[in-house]
Amino acid sequence: MLGLVELYSGLLVIGLGISQALPALLTDAPLETYGGLEWSLRFCSLVLLSFIMIHAGFHIHIDKSNLRQYAVDYLIAMCSAALPWIFAAVYLALIVPPHEHGPTGFERWKQTLLMGRFAAPTSAGVLFSMLDAAGLDQSWLYQKAKILAIFDDLDTILLMIPLKFLLVGPEWEVGVVLFLLCLFLFIGWKYMHVIKMPQDYRHVLLYGFLVSAGCEGLLLLGNYVLEPAYHVGEMHVEVLLPAFVIGVVAMERHEMEPAFLKAERKAGIVISAAFMTLVGLSMPPLFVDKPEWSIGGHRRLLSGDDDSDLDSKVSLSAGELVMHVFFMSILMVIGKLSCFFSYKQEASWRERLALGFGMCPRGEVGAGVIVVAAGIGVEGNMIAVSVLSLALNLMMTGVFIKLIKKLMMWDEQEKSKITPLTTLNIEAKSDQPLRISKEYTPETKSLDKMGDASIIVLAPAE
Repeated sequence: MLGLVELYSGLLVIGLGISQALPALLTDAPLETYGGLEWSLRFCSLVLLSFIMIHAGFHIHIDKSNLRQYAVDYLIAMCSAALPWIFAAVYLALIVPPHEHGPTGFERWKQTLLMGRFAAPTSAGVLFSMLDAAGLDQSWLYQKAKILAIFDDLDTILLMIPLKFLLVGPEWEVGVVLFLLCLFLFIGWKYMHVIKMPQDYRHVLLYGFLVSAGCEGLLLLGNYVLEPAYHVGEMHVEVLLPAFVIGVVAMERHEMEPAFLKAERKAGIVISAAFMTLVGLSMPPLFVDKPEWSIGGHRRLLSGDDDSDLDSKVSLSAGELVMHVFFMSILMVIGKLSCFFSYKQEASWRERLALGFGMCPRGEVGAGVIVVAAGIGVEGNMIAVSVLSLALNLMMTGVFIKLIKKLMMWDEQEKSKITPLTTLNIEAKSDQPLRISKEYTPETKSLDKMGDASIIVLAPAE
C-alpha cells in the first residue's frame, strides 16, 4: 500500500503547482471569478477534511477512568506545538530582516509571535490519510498520533485567541467562538459513542458538508450581515473539532460486511486523494500578487496596497530566501521531534522517533494561521519565508511518511529477533500460578518479585 503515499505526495505537489499558476491565468478575470473559485476550493477542502476527522472520531476510544494519561498527552501535544512556534517566532524576529517600512521593536515581536504559530499545528487530515496509506492504521503510532494531532491543533486554535487580542485588541466575538469550542468538547465527552447514525461514506460526506456549511455560515454571517450593521468582527470556527466530535458521539459498528468495507476503503482512497490535491490548491501564491478579493474583504497573502508590488514587500534575494526557508524548516522539525523524549514506558525509541516525524506535516491549519496574520497587516519577508517553509513542508510529507515506515519496519524486525525465554529452576512458596508482570523487551534485565515467588527475566544471549 506504500504506493498510495507516492500518489498522495504527487497530488500535493501538483495542487501546489496549479495554485501558483492560477493568479497568472486569471489576471484578466473579474475579481468575483477568482474569489468564487478560491472559496469553492476552500469549501470543498473543508468538506473532505471533515470527512477525515469524522472517521478519526469513529475510532477514538477514551478511557474515562484514566484521565491522567490524556492530561499527559495534552501536555506533550502542547509542547510539540509550542517548541516549533517559539523557534519560528524567534527566528523570524531576530534572523529574518524586516522590510524597509516594516514595524520594529515590540510591534515586530507581536507580529512574529502570531506568524510563528503557523509552525505549530500538525495537519491531522494529511497525517491520518498518509499513515493509513502506509498501512499503519492499526499501530501504536497511529493511535497516539491521532490524539496528539487533534490536541495540538486544538491548542493552536485556542492560543490564536490571545495572540489576536495582542495585535488587534479584545473582541467579544472571539468569546462566542471559545464558547462553541467548549460546547463541542462537552458534547463529545458526554455522549461518546452513544448516538446511532449511518456511517457509510455517503452519509459521512453529508455530515462533513453540514459541518463545513455551518462553520462557513457563521463566518459569512459575521462578515456580511453583522459587520456592516453592527460592526461585528469575524467569527471563525475551524471544522476540525466539530467534525471530530460527530465521529466521537457516533455509536460503534462491530459487524460490517466485507462488501461494505471494500466500498468504504475505495471511497476513502478517492476522498483522501482529492483532499491532498485541494490542500495543494489552497496554498497562496508565493511569487505573484493575487487579486485582493477574499471572504469578508480581508487582504490575503502577499497582496499589498494598490500602489505597491511584491518586490517592495520582499527584500530578500533568492539565495537568502532559500537559506532562511531551509533553517526555518529544520527548526520546525526539531521542535516536533520533542515527542521522542516521551512515552519511554510505552514504545521503543524507533516508535517514538517515528511519532515525532509523524507530527511534522503541516497543512490547512498552518495555512489558516498565515492567512489570519496577513489579514491583520503582517507582510514582507516574514510572510515570504513562512509561506515557502509551509510549501516545502507539504512537499516533504511523503519523505516523512517513508521515514516513519522505515522506522516501524526496523522496529518490527528487531522485535522478531526476540527468542523465547529459557525456563529456569524457580522456587515458589505458594501454589498460585506465576505470571510476568512486565512486557518483555530486548533490553529487559530485571528481577521481578511477586509475593513469595521470584522470576529472573533475562535478555537473549548476545
